Amino acid sequence: AKILSLSVSSDNSWIAAGGEKGNIYLISRDTLEVTTVISSAHSDWITGVTFSPSGKQLASVGWDLKLNIFSIPDGKLIKSIITGSTKSLNSVDWSNDDKMICLSSSDSNIYLYNVSDFSLYGVLSGHKGQSYRTMFFSPDSSFIISTGADARINLWSTRSKELLKTFTGY
Repeated sequence: AKILSLSVSSDNSWIAAGGEKGNIYLISRDTLEVTTVISSAHSDWITGVTFSPSGKQLASVGWDLKLNIFSIPDGKLIKSIITGSTKSLNSVDWSNDDKMICLSSSDSNIYLYNVSDFSLYGVLSGHKGQSYRTMFFSPDSSFIISTGADARINLWSTRSKELLKTFTGY
């Protein structure tokens, strides 16, 4: 099966790989061998995986419109959330301050979830066409940057949930 998403834990102990058949493979960095297979983590392609800052949890998203949270290293499902997206999810990232999870979607939106209770914190709208990739980039997790099919790079505030700047011409 094709691998569509990868993530490395912050302590470099684990590599997570999400595939087209809905499985997640946990690879030990020490042995470089698959130690855990989370079978049927999603019912369709897994397009994003990301570790929590502690490396003790893993978030995944895919074409089945779900955000799933697993414990590491055993791969047990902690929470499965049917997101508000109407189209496939494309990427996921966990904030550095361990307070939010961010998803990008083919419905043009960015979805923010609270880690404390996995509730929806906000929906960021500002791309025209698919939102391909989002990531937290500031150490305090106060900003998100996203890219989309509209050839724009958007800079967002996680506090105000507002679009701060759009970069074009790419």
